[in-house]
Amino acid sequence: MQLRHARGWELWFRRVRVAGLAAKRFGRWLTEAGFEVPDRVAPDGPIAYTVRAPIPRAGAHPTLEPVSGTTCAWRPPRFTAS
Repeated sequence: MQLRHARGWELWFRRVRVAGLAAKRFGRWLTEAGFEVPDRVAPDGPIAYTVRAPIPRAGAHPTLEPVSGTTCAWRPPRFTAS
Protein backbone atom coordinates (compact mmCIF):
# COMPACT_ATOMS: atom_id res chain seq x y z
CA MET A 1 0.00 0.00 0.00
CA GLN A 2 1.28 3.44 -0.86
CA LEU A 3 0.65 6.27 1.56
CA ARG A 4 -1.04 8.43 -1.04
CA HIS A 5 -3.77 5.79 -1.44
CA ALA A 6 -4.22 5.16 2.29
CA ARG A 7 -7.42 6.04 4.11
CA GLY A 8 -7.48 8.17 7.23
CA TRP A 9 -7.76 5.26 9.66
CA GLU A 10 -4.89 3.45 7.90
CA LEU A 11 -2.64 6.47 8.29
CA TRP A 12 -3.64 6.78 11.94
CA PHE A 13 -2.88 3.08 12.51
CA ARG A 14 0.51 3.52 10.83
CA ARG A 15 1.36 6.51 13.05
CA VAL A 16 0.44 4.50 16.16
CA ARG A 17 2.57 1.57 14.99
CA VAL A 18 5.59 3.79 14.21
CA ALA A 19 5.26 5.54 17.58
CA GLY A 20 5.11 2.14 19.32
CA LEU A 21 8.26 0.97 17.57
CA ALA A 22 10.05 4.22 18.46
CA ALA A 23 9.01 3.83 22.11
CA LYS A 24 10.26 0.24 22.08
CA ARG A 25 13.65 1.35 20.71
CA PHE A 26 13.87 4.15 23.27
CA GLY A 27 13.05 1.76 26.11
CA ARG A 28 15.65 -0.70 24.89
CA TRP A 29 18.20 2.13 24.67
CA LEU A 30 17.47 3.09 28.29
CA THR A 31 17.65 -0.43 29.74
CA GLU A 32 20.27 -2.34 27.76
CA ALA A 33 23.95 -1.48 28.10
CA GLY A 34 24.96 -2.87 24.71
CA PHE A 35 22.21 -1.09 22.79
CA GLU A 36 23.56 2.42 22.31
CA VAL A 37 22.95 5.20 19.89
CA PRO A 38 25.71 5.18 17.25
CA ASP A 39 28.09 8.11 17.22
CA ARG A 40 27.53 10.60 14.45
CA VAL A 41 30.61 10.88 12.30
CA ALA A 42 31.00 13.77 9.90
CA PRO A 43 33.39 13.26 6.99
CA ASP A 44 36.35 15.56 6.58
CA GLY A 45 36.66 17.92 3.65
CA PRO A 46 34.30 20.22 1.79
CA ILE A 47 30.60 19.58 1.31
CA ALA A 48 30.10 17.34 -1.72
CA TYR A 49 27.81 19.61 -3.71
CA THR A 50 30.33 22.48 -3.56
CA VAL A 51 33.13 20.45 -5.17
CA ARG A 52 33.51 20.76 -8.93
CA ALA A 53 35.61 17.95 -10.33
CA PRO A 54 36.03 17.68 -14.08
CA ILE A 55 35.44 14.24 -15.52
CA PRO A 56 37.63 13.78 -18.60
CA ARG A 57 36.16 11.94 -21.56
CA ALA A 58 38.07 10.36 -24.41
CA GLY A 59 37.92 12.43 -27.57
CA ALA A 60 36.39 15.50 -25.92
CA HIS A 61 37.08 18.92 -27.38
CA PRO A 62 39.07 20.99 -24.82
CA THR A 63 37.12 24.19 -25.50
CA LEU A 64 33.64 22.75 -25.78
CA GLU A 65 33.91 20.20 -22.98
CA PRO A 66 33.50 22.61 -20.00
CA VAL A 67 30.12 23.82 -21.31
CA SER A 68 28.82 20.44 -22.45
CA GLY A 69 27.63 19.57 -18.96
CA THR A 70 25.60 22.72 -18.44
CA THR A 71 21.89 22.72 -18.98
CA CYS A 72 21.00 25.02 -21.84
CA ALA A 73 17.77 25.53 -23.68
CA TRP A 74 18.83 25.24 -27.31
CA ARG A 75 16.32 26.66 -29.75
CA PRO A 76 16.43 26.92 -33.51
CA PRO A 77 16.63 30.43 -34.93
CA ARG A 78 13.31 32.18 -35.35
CA PHE A 79 12.55 33.25 -38.88
CA THR A 80 10.01 35.97 -39.44
CA ALA A 81 8.14 36.39 -42.68
CA SER A 82 8.59 39.78 -44.28
